[in-house]
Amino acid sequence: MDVYKRLSGRLGLSATPRRWWDEDGTERIFDLFDEIVFEYSLKEAIDNNFLTHYRYYPIPVTLDFEENQRYINLSNKISKLTVLKTKNGKYDLDDKLKRLLLRRSRLLQSAGNKEETFEKIFKQQVPDFSLVYCPDGKIEKYTSIVGNNLGVRVHTFDSKTSYGKRTEILKQFAENKIQTLTAIKCLDEGVDVPATKTAYFISSTTNPRQFIQRRGRILRMDRKSGKITADIYDLIVVPDKEEMDISVARGMVKREMPRFHEFSQYADNEFEARKVIQPILADFNLDSYMDKSAWDIYEENKREIEGL
Repeated sequence: MDVYKRLSGRLGLSATPRRWWDEDGTERIFDLFDEIVFEYSLKEAIDNNFLTHYRYYPIPVTLDFEENQRYINLSNKISKLTVLKTKNGKYDLDDKLKRLLLRRSRLLQSAGNKEETFEKIFKQQVPDFSLVYCPDGKIEKYTSIVGNNLGVRVHTFDSKTSYGKRTEILKQFAENKIQTLTAIKCLDEGVDVPATKTAYFISSTTNPRQFIQRRGRILRMDRKSGKITADIYDLIVVPDKEEMDISVARGMVKREMPRFHEFSQYADNEFEARKVIQPILADFNLDSYMDKSAWDIYEENKREIEGL
């Protein structure tokens, strides 16, 4: 008998018990804990004042010409590998396929047009208590935009920041001595930044574990600063219909929708957010994706990749 099964009692608490693209991990979690025995929804937490209300602003951006070509090439390679794997059952292609999917995902996260779009949006908002989630390798770029271009008191918060320094940075942020934090992944879990009033999602994957955890950081109550609501600006990459094959373009739109659906459905301005995305979905005959959850799309993508 597994050692964990001999325990007399087990309790697990998670906002994301199901693991994205990790069936074995999900199976082990539910094998250990058997089933979900209690759920407390985000809506309940907001309605009962355990989390703040929030407004969600999806901001469409496009790839530049070079990025567009790279995205198309990666998508074609992924498509060919998927067909080959399905027809011949070549599971040794899994690692290569995952690497290509990761490269394509990172291309969307670090799209160059996001920089100008972010600067334009950021300078129109109050910079105090702002958090910027940056793409890998671009934290210095976004820190420079905020600090040098816009003259805001900003500090990085990444893996290079020592644990001792992190405590001091978060204290100064809570006191508004640092107005804005630029971060990568180290603020995803286990770090409280309740003073955050505005967050900018420059980099966010389709993985619910990441974007749900990140939203959780932002919706924490902070009565010391009088915070009662929060704003989330989400830069969503959408295709140019004239520059991309329709099937590749539709795939891009589908991949960006899980985060939009999750964030918009609980936002105070849900219908305003939907008005931004609806014309894009209509353009690609994907209206039904407005109301598909992250896990609906996950199952659909998994079936496509597995050839089921």
